[in-house]
Amino acid sequence: MANYSATARTNYFRIKERAAFDAWVDTVCYQELSIIEKDGDPLRVGLNATSGDCSGFSINYEDEDGEEQNLLEGLAQHLAEGEVAILVESGAEKCRYVTGYAMAVMADPAGGYKTLEVSINDIYGLVEARWAVK
Repeated sequence: MANYSATARTNYFRIKERAAFDAWVDTVCYQELSIIEKDGDPLRVGLNATSGDCSGFSINYEDEDGEEQNLLEGLAQHLAEGEVAILVESGAEKCRYVTGYAMAVMADPAGGYKTLEVSINDIYGLVEARWAVK
């Protein structure tokens, strides 16, 4: 049986407060999130994601207390006003199942957060919709 292996990271985005962001990242216990600073600015950061044998972002996970958590919801709480974090992942199980997606998250001024998502598998629907070929 082959293992899924991926590369995953975010764009650079502005956060509200570095100490609070660092503390939150430390609570995301299902994987190792590495913080990357842009040009030495502690408030402009990105994330790399790894989780043991495979890399990638797990959007829903259980914290150390067994409580269900959502990575996007937690991340949105730390974004500076008007900032968007884009999580990108691409990977494969051997060379059989090649996948890739990107998710964007932004804090919603009305409360909560909003997301957009695109997958490389969306190409099949686009071919069918635009060219009428399955």
